[in-house]
Amino acid sequence: MAPSKRSSFPETLRIGVVSFLNAWPLTDALGEVFPKAEILALYPSQLEAMLVQDELDLTLLSSITYPQYDPKVRIIGDIGVGSRGSVRSVNLFFHPALFARFADSATALEIPPGSRLFSELITSVRSLQLDPVSRTSNELLLTLLAENNYLAQCQWSFPGSDSPVEKPAQRLFHSDATLLIGDAALDLSTQYHYVDLGAWWYQHTETAFVYACWQMRQDLGDDSVYQQITERLHHSYSLGKLKKTQFARRYILQREASSSKMDLHSIEAYLEKNIQYEFDDIFMRGLQRFYTSLWKRNIIDHIPKIR
Repeated sequence: MAPSKRSSFPETLRIGVVSFLNAWPLTDALGEVFPKAEILALYPSQLEAMLVQDELDLTLLSSITYPQYDPKVRIIGDIGVGSRGSVRSVNLFFHPALFARFADSATALEIPPGSRLFSELITSVRSLQLDPVSRTSNELLLTLLAENNYLAQCQWSFPGSDSPVEKPAQRLFHSDATLLIGDAALDLSTQYHYVDLGAWWYQHTETAFVYACWQMRQDLGDDSVYQQITERLHHSYSLGKLKKTQFARRYILQREASSSKMDLHSIEAYLEKNIQYEFDDIFMRGLQRFYTSLWKRNIIDHIPKIR
């Protein structure tokens, strides 16, 4: 017989978070809404391992992890990190020499998916380098390539573990196209030509995309506990969203030593307009669409329930 789920709220939660800029509005106020919780900031791979080993109760994880651990974990599907179109921090960059075959350097850096230039570039890609830190973004790209009949032409790889440590910009010169996410993608989007995968997904499916979502242990509590945790996560975001300008300033200060060309207004726009944190039906349909595509490609063995 399966153990019954608790109905009382577990005040001493163990919560896992990531330190990425786009997560700050979700996570900055967690200490206020979960005052007795232990909050750990770690890499996504560490959080994933701790959640499935029952060392965490609740964590913000890449959306691709949920089907692997369902039904051991439960998704909180209406809050996380997503985009309805352009995301700006998940980009496929084209080798400058490849780009120069089809357009001059004066062309706008962001290439609209579905445009003639995009078609010329993507059909010419033969070597593709994925990002070693983002399983969700890698599978998003491979799904888009497969569903548009481009995948068979590409030889894709990851940077070798024995390769010299390189700056993100140097990686762009090893393959026809290179996937970068996060800070690197934001920085280089002001210097190199790229297609935004959030925009490509939206153009291809007419749905939004969920990059990360809150996931909790299934045995943590019953539906009333789930509802209370969901409400507190939304309250945490309601506090965090008021501080987006502060987050942008903090980010700029942290990046002063780098070659970043991002300014305060650009970072504020990224947090306010590109990244979406509270999800409606178009996000749920997008997540279901993504899981269905992964199942058809034999990446996951079932299509999980989202709600």
